[in-house]
Amino acid sequence: MPPMPVVQAGQGGTASVSGGNVGSAGTNGNDGGGGNNYVATPIAEAGGGGGGGTGSGAGAGSVSGGSGGNGVGGLAGGGVILVSSTGGGGGNTTILSTDTAVAITGGAGGTGGGYAVIPAGKGSSGGGGAGVFLYENSTIVNRGTIRGGNGGSGRKDSSYGGIGGNGAGGASGSTSSSVYSQGGAGIVGFSGGRTTITNGGTISGGLSGDGSTRTNAITFFGSSNTLILENGYNFVGNIVAGTNGTLTFGGIVDSTFDLVVDGPLFSGFTNFAKQGNSTWSLLNTATLSSTLQLNVGTLQLGNGTTDGAIAGDVNTASGAILAFNPTQADETYSNQISGSGGIAKTGTKVTTLAGINTYSGSTTINAGTLTLGAGGSIAQSSAVNLSSSGARFDLAAAGNQTIKDLTGVNGTLLILGTNAADVLTLGTANSTTFAGSASGNGGITKHGTGILALQGLTLTQATPSSPGESLKLMD
Repeated sequence: MPPMPVVQAGQGGTASVSGGNVGSAGTNGNDGGGGNNYVATPIAEAGGGGGGGTGSGAGAGSVSGGSGGNGVGGLAGGGVILVSSTGGGGGNTTILSTDTAVAITGGAGGTGGGYAVIPAGKGSSGGGGAGVFLYENSTIVNRGTIRGGNGGSGRKDSSYGGIGGNGAGGASGSTSSSVYSQGGAGIVGFSGGRTTITNGGTISGGLSGDGSTRTNAITFFGSSNTLILENGYNFVGNIVAGTNGTLTFGGIVDSTFDLVVDGPLFSGFTNFAKQGNSTWSLLNTATLSSTLQLNVGTLQLGNGTTDGAIAGDVNTASGAILAFNPTQADETYSNQISGSGGIAKTGTKVTTLAGINTYSGSTTINAGTLTLGAGGSIAQSSAVNLSSSGARFDLAAAGNQTIKDLTGVNGTLLILGTNAADVLTLGTANSTTFAGSASGNGGITKHGTGILALQGLTLTQATPSSPGESLKLMD
C-alpha cells in the first residue's frame, strides 16, 4: 500500500482592527477557516481558530472574537479508521477598559467533524474563545459585559461537547494550550499573576458544548491577584482565586455582599479588603482566613433588614469605620479591631465586644447598645460618643475599664459596673460634656486637664484622680 497522504487543518482567520475615531467600537475578528478533510492519518488536526477583535474608544458597541472553524469529517481509506477532525478554537478579544454599553464576547468554538466509518463517531469540538486575556501585572476595569465564547459541540454526540468558558486573571504555570482546551473564558490570564480586575458590570463564563454546563467567570492563576467589586457587579459562573488572592470591596457607590448567597461563588481568596469612599454592607455570616484590611470608607455588618457577622480580625486605617448594624438579634464580636480607624454602632439590637481592641479612632453609638463583655476593652479609642437619644454604653459586666473622652446627648445612658469596685477611668486634656444619665453601682475616675461636664447626672462615686483635674456636675 502506498503511504497515506496527510492534509493539515485550515489556519485561523486574521483579526481586523477598527481605524475609526475615538469612540467607535472595535471590529470583530474574522471567522477561522474550516479544517480540511483528513484522508489517511490516524490523528486529525484542528480547524483554524478565529481571529480576535481589538477595539478602542468609549462609545457603545461590541467586540467579538471570531468563531473557530468547523472540522470536516474524516474519510476512511486503505483500511485505516481515522480519528475525526477537530473544530477550531474560538478567537479571543483583548481590551483593558469597558464602557457601560460595551460588550466583549469570545468567539464560539468550532463544531467537530464526524467519522466516516461505521459506527459513526464524532470529532472533538473547539473550545470557546476567551473574553479577555490578561498578562502579568495587567489591570482591567469592567463596567460593561465580558463573556467567554461557548464551546463547540461534536458533530454527532453533544455529550462530548467542548468545555465552556474558563475565566482567569493573572496566570502562572498555565499555557495557552491548556487555556484554549478549556474553552470560552470570561477573563484569562497567562503566567505571572499580580493582576487586578475591577468589576462593576457583568463577567460570564461561556457554556460548554452541551449548552448547559457553565465554567468559571474568572479563574486566577499565579499569585497576588486582586478582584475589586463595585456596585453593579455581576458574575455568571464561579470565581476561583490563585495563590494569595485578595477580594476587595471598592468603589464610591454603596453596595451589598451576601456572605451566604454570593460567598460560595468566590473560592480560594485568602485576603480581604475595603477601599473606596462607599459603604459596603455584609449580610449573614462568614469566617475570614486573615485580617480584613479596612482602608477607606465604611464596612457595615448588616443592612437594617438582614444582620451580618464576621469571625476574623479587622485592621482599620485612619478615617475608616467598621459599623455594627444588628436589627434582628443581639451579636457578639470576639475578634480584635486594630489600627487608627474607628467603629460605629447602629441598629436597635445589642453588640458586645468581647476582645481586647486596640483601634485608636472614635467609638460612636448611634443606636442600640454597645456592650463591653468580660475581658473586652476599647481603652485606646480616642472617644466614646453617644450621639442619639436611646443609645447605650453598657459596662455592667466589664469590671474596671478605661476610655479616653466621653460625650453624650440627652436621652443616652451610661451603664456602669455592677460592683462598687468597678471603676470607669476616663479623661484627657479635652473638655467634653455628657448630658445623658447613668446607672449601676460603679464609679468614675477622671484623668486629664480637660473638664468633664456631667449634666443632670447624679453619681455615688465621682472622683478626680489628682489636683487640677475637673469633674463637673451640672444641672
